[in-house]
Amino acid sequence: MASCPSVAGGAHIFNITEPVIFGVPVMLNPLFFIPMLLSCIVPGIVGYALLNILPIAYNPTVQLPWVMPTVITAFMQGGFLYALVIVACIAVTCVLWYPFFKVADNQAYEEEQAMAAGHAE
Repeated sequence: MASCPSVAGGAHIFNITEPVIFGVPVMLNPLFFIPMLLSCIVPGIVGYALLNILPIAYNPTVQLPWVMPTVITAFMQGGFLYALVIVACIAVTCVLWYPFFKVADNQAYEEEQAMAAGHAE
């Protein structure tokens, strides 16, 4: 399971999240309920706070395809500071998800060790 997010990382940069959402699985997994719920709220609050603090001139007329990486889209719409806000939101989301993925990875590792011990006998 540890390799799935790293393999899907390239796709996730271009807003294709299905390999992680359905491959891990994240959907309908009670372990991932809390980060799935908070991953919209917490970065939203951080982004809103940073947008109110930093002097960002947002240009809503710049529309790029949905598969354009978010940081590039933010840079084109609001400049370097807006891209920095997006990077901060991504970092907050990574910090939020990491403990839950670590717990799931440890559970999967224990299952693999149990299966390997069962096959070795």
